[in-house]
Amino acid sequence: MSNPTAVVFATGDKAEDSGGSGFKVLVEASRGDGVLKAEIVRVISGYPAGGVFTKAKKLGIPFTHSPKGRTEDDYKRLIGESRAEWVILSGWMDRIKGHDPKRTINIHPAYDLVRYGGQGFFGHHVHDAVWRDFLEGTTLYAGVSMHFATSGYD
Repeated sequence: MSNPTAVVFATGDKAEDSGGSGFKVLVEASRGDGVLKAEIVRVISGYPAGGVFTKAKKLGIPFTHSPKGRTEDDYKRLIGESRAEWVILSGWMDRIKGHDPKRTINIHPAYDLVRYGGQGFFGHHVHDAVWRDFLEGTTLYAGVSMHFATSGYD
């Protein structure tokens, strides 16, 4: 029996050596006897080159650039072209439309959004800030949220 297929949407970063770490972990977890019983068939990013592109190339995962301004039809086309059964949002910073909420999983940090949200708080910047505050004793917990994604923001 083959594993279900998934397309990953990962915003990443425009720097070649930055961004896409969540995508990379998903791919690694899906290979061999990994804990993720799925085949990652494509990754989509808003940056034409950068961390997600670099990691996709090294991992042998097909990459698609999709610039901002995506419509519901764009999302339907991207998901349909991937032929994936599941959609995984891993650090995806845009609102998704035209997807099946019962087959779309959103993964993101579960921190105090008042303290660790807003301008500049994305990707590793969030984790760096939480870690710094933990070492200073000003925060005591961190977490991750995984849930099915509706068409609205979290």
